[in-house]
Amino acid sequence: MGWGPAASTVPMTTALARSQAVGHGVPTPPRGVLIPSTVSELQALARSYTVEAFEMIVFIMGSPEANFAVRLQAANSILDRGWGKAEMSLRVTGEVERQVLLLIESLDHSQLPPPPAV
Repeated sequence: MGWGPAASTVPMTTALARSQAVGHGVPTPPRGVLIPSTVSELQALARSYTVEAFEMIVFIMGSPEANFAVRLQAANSILDRGWGKAEMSLRVTGEVERQVLLLIESLDHSQLPPPPAV
């Protein structure tokens, strides 16, 4: 028994064994439910749902019954995955700019590595 289509290929630890390592008061899954025991197992499990998750996002985006904000979020999610998130810039002015420049000037540039060759 496992989670997701690739659960049989992802090594898991039983909830019973995992619950023995969990501290008092921490809820555990029902007995017999398999859970990831490491971050890499959790990532593999999450990635096993990639196609289904993307299909759901596309469905929500195109669903006229869905709230407009939810549809917009789904559309943005698709764009972010296909094109990457838009870059953000920050403009520093006034006293903050002066403090940043003073800090940069105070650095010992002799200990910095050389810039990469282009």
